Amino acid sequence: MTTSPIITAWESLPLDIRRAAEEAVGHLRPMSHAEILLVIAQAIAKERQRSKISQHDGGKRG
Repeated sequence: MTTSPIITAWESLPLDIRRAAEEAVGHLRPMSHAEILLVIAQAIAKERQRSKISQHDGGKRG
């Protein structure tokens, strides 16, 4: 069986990242373009917030 490049890339990600992505997206279903943009934007916003917290406390938090 041949695995697509998308599946290979997905499976190469750490399990905790895949689980967080699955949690953000919810159950597997077709998503609209707007839903995909929202999920990505929320992930970017979370990462920026995490970076700000990390910078403000000198990197003491995760």
